[in-house]
Amino acid sequence: MSTEHRHDLPVADGGTRSATEPPASSCLAHLFVAFLSRDGRLPGPHADLTVVRSRSPDPDPRFTMTIDRIMSRDVVTVAPDAALIDIRKRLQEGGFNHMLVVEDGALCGVISDRDVLKAISPFLDTYSEKHRDVKTLSRPASEIMQGDPITVAPGTPVEEASQTLLDNRVSSLPVVEGGDLIGIVTGKDMLEYYVSEGA
Repeated sequence: MSTEHRHDLPVADGGTRSATEPPASSCLAHLFVAFLSRDGRLPGPHADLTVVRSRSPDPDPRFTMTIDRIMSRDVVTVAPDAALIDIRKRLQEGGFNHMLVVEDGALCGVISDRDVLKAISPFLDTYSEKHRDVKTLSRPASEIMQGDPITVAPGTPVEEASQTLLDNRVSSLPVVEGGDLIGIVTGKDMLEYYVSEGA
C-alpha cells in the first residue's frame, strides 16, 4: 500500500507550501529530466508525474542533509529596472545561471539564463537584425523574471526541496530565513548531491 508523505515548506510571504517527500533515487531520476529540459521546466509528457512511496520511518534528523549544506551563499541580485543587456552581461561574465530580483530588500523574482535567452531576439547580431531586435536589450528585469518565487528555509531537507522544485517545474529555489535572503539552491546543486550520495 502506498501513501504520500507531505510536509509544509515556508515561503517568502510567511505562509507555507506543501511538498511530497520522495526517495533519493526517485528524486535523482526526476531531477535528470528537469535539469536536461532546455527551459528548466518539466516537458509536457511529464506534467502529471507524481512521486508516491510507502511510508518508512522518519530519518534521524541528525543525519538528514539540509539545504543550507548544499546551497550557494553567493547570491547575485539585480533591481527590477535592470536592463536585459546588463543582466545578460553579468550572467556571461559571472559564469552562473540564476539571478535574484530584489527591491527594497525584498525578493520579488528570479531570472535564469534560459529566461534571458527566451527574451532576446533571435535576430540580434545577424544580417536580419532590426531596431526592434536591439530594443529588446533594454527590457527591464521585471518583464523577464519569474515573479512570486517559491522559497525554502535553510533547514529544509534536500528531499523535500527537490520535490518542491519538481512539483513547481522551476530550476532554482531562493533560500530565505526570517524574511532575509541568504542563498539559492538549484537543480544542479541537488543533482550533484544525489550523484555524490550514490558514488
